[in-house]
Amino acid sequence: MEYVKDRDEILRSDQRGIGIAALYVPPPRNSVHVGVFCNWDDFQNVVHFKNTNDIEIANLNLAKFDIYKYSWLSDFPELLIDSLLATVELINENEDNTLVLDLKSIVYNGGVFEIATGKYIIQTTPECQMNCGVFVMALLETYDYQLINWESWPAVTIQNRNDYLEGWLTDLNIPSDTREEFYHFNREIRGRHIMASSQFGNISSEYNVVEASSQQLMDYFTQQYN
Repeated sequence: MEYVKDRDEILRSDQRGIGIAALYVPPPRNSVHVGVFCNWDDFQNVVHFKNTNDIEIANLNLAKFDIYKYSWLSDFPELLIDSLLATVELINENEDNTLVLDLKSIVYNGGVFEIATGKYIIQTTPECQMNCGVFVMALLETYDYQLINWESWPAVTIQNRNDYLEGWLTDLNIPSDTREEFYHFNREIRGRHIMASSQFGNISSEYNVVEASSQQLMDYFTQQYN
């Protein structure tokens, strides 16, 4: 896959900027963990959401990042990179963020980080639920950079609800007779979607395009792993 790079290609490249870092997690998880990498002047780091309020900023040269794959976001404006890096530091330091890890499902409707403070600006209570993919989306959308068209993602409904969403609402202590409103907002975002959409850049890619590309990405990762 042409857009997927090894770390050595990133470090040896004359290109500077940011992109998506992706780690394939083999079965039984069979998933992709994502973050944002930066190769910009003396700043060579990976920023990723690990679990509740644990946002790691780690050196791209660390051995653990050798097994990651990378994809440039070549159209991210260079003049915004310094601001994004400063915001990342503020996010990492902001104790007011009460982000909750949820690997099963995510409600997301445009939450962003406040550039001046690093605080996560929530629009609905369930939006505090986060996974690594949503963290990347929210960080980039803070700078009006939209990888995917979230509204094109199919909504979960009462008729086609999945067990993952039921479990999530149970964990949140949401009464059964009030759950329907949550289904309207729910979209299933995964790290594979974030990595796959990176090849298209800031064009708010539609679900059918990203989903098909993400399946190809998973085939690629599976072949690499085997």
